[in-house]
Amino acid sequence: MITFIGSASGLILGFIILFFQQHYGLLKLGGGQGAFIIDAYPVEMQITDFIIVFVVVQVIGLLASYYPVKYLFRNFDKIHFK
Repeated sequence: MITFIGSASGLILGFIILFFQQHYGLLKLGGGQGAFIIDAYPVEMQITDFIIVFVVVQVIGLLASYYPVKYLFRNFDKIHFK
C-alpha cells in the first residue's frame, strides 16, 4: 500500500512538473539570449513511460517486501507480541 501511494503521488507530481515544463518552460537552456533555437528543455509526455515507471516501482516494492514477510511468516510462532 505504501508503494502504491508513493508511486501514484510521484507520478502525479511528475505529470504536473512535465505539464508546466511543456507549457511554460520552467527549466531554461543556458547560453544567453538567442544562443539556441528553443528557450527551454523540450519534454514529451507519453503514457507508456508512466505505465512502465508505475510497474517497475510496484515490482521493486513487491521484491523489497517479499523477504521480510516471508521471514515473519516462518517465525510467526517465535515472535511474541505484547
